[in-house]
Amino acid sequence: MKRCPKHYWFEFDETQGDCQLCEREAMKAEQMTPAHVAEWRDQELQSEPQAPEVPPEPVVEPEIMPPFTAGDTVEPALAEREREPQPVAAPPPPRPADPVEDEDTRILNQLTQLRENGVFTVVLVGFYAGGKTWFLNRVKHELGRWGFNLSPPPAADKERVIRTVNVEIHHARRLKDDEVKGFALVDIPGERLSRLVAKDFRSVRSVIAAMDMCGALIVALPADEVLLSEDIHREAVSLRGVDQVLLNRTKDNPTLHALAQKARELVVEHGSVENALGTQGLKSLEIDRIRALGDEKSEEERAKLLRLVDEVAALEILTRVHRLSEADAELSLFTQDLCFMTGLMSKLKRDGARLDSHYDFGALDAGQVDVHISSLDYARFMRPTFVAMTKADLVSHPDPLLECLIKHSRKPDIGIAYDEDPLDTLYDMRMSLATMFEQWFGTVKFDFVTAFHEHRHSDRIDYSAGHFGVTSVFDWISWAQRWDAMSRAERRALVRARAIRHSRDGRKDPAKDWAFMNRQAARHAGAAR
Repeated sequence: MKRCPKHYWFEFDETQGDCQLCEREAMKAEQMTPAHVAEWRDQELQSEPQAPEVPPEPVVEPEIMPPFTAGDTVEPALAEREREPQPVAAPPPPRPADPVEDEDTRILNQLTQLRENGVFTVVLVGFYAGGKTWFLNRVKHELGRWGFNLSPPPAADKERVIRTVNVEIHHARRLKDDEVKGFALVDIPGERLSRLVAKDFRSVRSVIAAMDMCGALIVALPADEVLLSEDIHREAVSLRGVDQVLLNRTKDNPTLHALAQKARELVVEHGSVENALGTQGLKSLEIDRIRALGDEKSEEERAKLLRLVDEVAALEILTRVHRLSEADAELSLFTQDLCFMTGLMSKLKRDGARLDSHYDFGALDAGQVDVHISSLDYARFMRPTFVAMTKADLVSHPDPLLECLIKHSRKPDIGIAYDEDPLDTLYDMRMSLATMFEQWFGTVKFDFVTAFHEHRHSDRIDYSAGHFGVTSVFDWISWAQRWDAMSRAERRALVRARAIRHSRDGRKDPAKDWAFMNRQAARHAGAAR
């Protein structure tokens, strides 16, 4: 696996030219505000090809006519001047096609066809570097094992996974009773959703259209960042640095504590955590250079190699803790984008707008959306929503560093609570996210999902790795397809069906659980009468 020269802990994506952390730093540095959007649009207009300058019309010197006498006429001279050819301005060249606009137009046209054909649509939104692409490939692979025809097909076994940056539509269908049945899954990267911060609706029009027609919503969030980022960020603010958090939480592990002390020394030497992390790439390159010398290394170079190896190892664990701390604000911003999206969907449904390629997304006003959210006309997002906390094996089977971070968190038994009730765990570790989803989304279910169990140090898919939680996602999609035909009692029972998550490890039968809940809901309804 090729390492990023700047952030050695992360994998270098040759197709993108950076790593996940590089991309997140660039997005944070280029976070757009309404003022930035206006500046960007001005630059776009200035960069448009201009029409070639039309040469100025030659100035015709007035012709001095001799004094005329009776019998002379001026009509022939005027007629001759009218017959002179006049310069014609050249038409401006056609504006070159905008690739983003063309891509959005293609997605919009496909979404319009799905809507007209009555295809059930599931929208998958993922947090940055949250394992959404791995999760999607596992879902598609399992659907293929159950007889679904998939387009495009899932990644092949041992194939390298490349993160997605554009909206993509995946089709899953099978023939049953001589009728094609299935659904479409719209994959929306978190990078596209982040543009809502700047309220640049035109650049995310395919996202808006997909959310407007979705029958069910799946939100993929990384479990380790959801459960640990807020706790670590608060401690970093209290202790004035993530290096101090690393020192505090590794005190029970002598090996990691020694690396934490080395990381602290590097932070003091370079003046800040960011400056210390910036030297990681150069140190890694120097290690590779010295190792390439083989037996020709001098004693001084051997000592330098040992020192650099320790420093890089210290910076690696410091990078991971720093990333968890930074994810706190990014998760909050991501969830705020989702909340704003619910208000936008409510307003568009009230206006009765048809979101296709002919709709003017640029005419949407963020101020009117904010006013609508505060009005009596606002309606919550009521479509079934599944919050999948991905990469859950990082919490259930943590490595030594995460084990130390969890052990000294405000809920040390988080690994046990993970097996008991995910919503209770979420309330303990990140109450703001749990309450936000329950307040702004009318029907929401939380669960932990692992697409590839303990498959952490490779960028290639291995379908032989274990997985759990995926079955719950399939059940949720199946029930969501029958959502409009369900009674209110059935919907309430489904909302309370957190116990169905046990289907991930075979402890319970989802069909029996569902039948039991229906009977229980019917008894409650009879007692109420």
